[in-house]
Amino acid sequence: MNLIDFIAPFLFGVFALIVLGMSIFIMKLIESIDKQAAQIKIIYGLIEQTKSETEAALDSFTPTREKVNNHNARIDSIEFELKGMREKMSAVNPKK
Repeated sequence: MNLIDFIAPFLFGVFALIVLGMSIFIMKLIESIDKQAAQIKIIYGLIEQTKSETEAALDSFTPTREKVNNHNARIDSIEFELKGMREKMSAVNPKK
């Protein structure tokens, strides 16, 4: 018997353990990737939900913004009229 006959079963056992360890590692890696993919899908779902809620909030704010702009335009118009009235009143009243 030579040395290879003694070492071959040991090397085969080591090789089998390495293959088993690699297959277990690959299975765990695939499981981890699947979990991360599920989490990413959940995150994208939350992003889409937040985006739609934000768009709805902005859409509901638009009429309020238009009302504020209308009120500001009215206030500007009233101020302009009051300024004209003051100028007319000062022209009518003689200065003392």
